[in-house]
Amino acid sequence: GWLHPFAPRPGEIQIRDIARGLASTYRYRGQTRQLYNVAEHSVIVSLYVAPEHAREALLHDGSEAYLGDMVGPVKAAPLMAGFRVVEDRLQAAIYAAFGVTLTSESAADVHTIDRRACSDEMPLLLAPGELVEDAALVHEAHMQACRIKYGAPLGAAIPCLPVFQSEYLFLSRFRELFPEIAAE
Repeated sequence: GWLHPFAPRPGEIQIRDIARGLASTYRYRGQTRQLYNVAEHSVIVSLYVAPEHAREALLHDGSEAYLGDMVGPVKAAPLMAGFRVVEDRLQAAIYAAFGVTLTSESAADVHTIDRRACSDEMPLLLAPGELVEDAALVHEAHMQACRIKYGAPLGAAIPCLPVFQSEYLFLSRFRELFPEIAAE
């Protein structure tokens, strides 16, 4: 589809575009041992939040379908303030397009689970290769650092699905959470 990211118009935001975009966008900029995409991550987050926050969780990275994923330290830099404004506006438009109303409680729940998912993802995906001396010790140190920074792991399986399977999984979860829209 076509979308004006600076000022999305009604009808431009389509769930199939979001599903394809997120399935084609890799977490951690793809610098991982296995490719792991944002669609799969979004489904995982939607499964671990309180059920009443699952809709918001599934769509929480929706703007990345159009703008791409950016590593946290770069996105947080003062120089990127304009980008964050565009991203926030687009994310708000996505929520509005699908009738999702954020609350402070839902935002906090999604944020917490999103961060805790990193404790499941990072040790698996960013673990050192076999060529690193004392790889097991380095891996355990990384695991500890993730737990301290992001919280206890969720215990989520991270299968690192191919793009087409992640897109299908995302759309299936969307149909489950938004039956009134999926039926249209």
